[in-house]
Amino acid sequence: MKKIFLGLTVLASSLSFAQQFGVKAGLNLSDISNTSTAVDTKMKTGLYAGVTATFPITESYSIKPELVYNQMGAKTDLYDFGGIIGQVSTTTKLDYLSLPIMLQYNLPSNLYLEVGPEFSYMLSANQSLNTIITPSTNINMDYLNRFNVGAGVGAGLKINENLGINARYTFGLTGIGKDGNVTDYFLSNSKNNNLQVGLDFNF
Repeated sequence: MKKIFLGLTVLASSLSFAQQFGVKAGLNLSDISNTSTAVDTKMKTGLYAGVTATFPITESYSIKPELVYNQMGAKTDLYDFGGIIGQVSTTTKLDYLSLPIMLQYNLPSNLYLEVGPEFSYMLSANQSLNTIITPSTNINMDYLNRFNVGAGVGAGLKINENLGINARYTFGLTGIGKDGNVTDYFLSNSKNNNLQVGLDFNF
């Protein structure tokens, strides 16, 4: 028992000294998948920015939790009014505070692979049409799930001790809209998908 306790103490001490903190920022390319409607979605660009921490487990593996502000959503072609105003498309903006927890496998060539869950809390939701007739409107968030869960897979390259580049794709696992959502039918049975590309800076 003493040996186990001593081993855990040494491990905790090594993690506390080896941990590395940083910041990250970059570009989001997000869309919304929906299997219950014929609505076609297109990728929407947004930004992400946040803080990171890296905890080495072994020489090859690390745990990397992050706290990130995520701009997500999608663009959608919905209506065609012929010669009046033509086709109308929407832009749906969903902003989240996300907590990804990545397991990283570090390769000898300064490359790494990562996989892990992402837990997100919706901060705001609004939708706008691309005409001058209808302004941007807030979506009634009572009909949306504030908490979302996704699964991320990605890869990165450590350029030097401080700077790196990273790309990650996160698949939505939980629905955006609640059952009975009447404010926006295309969100009623849909999920977020998001590609991130950006820079990491570690202190």
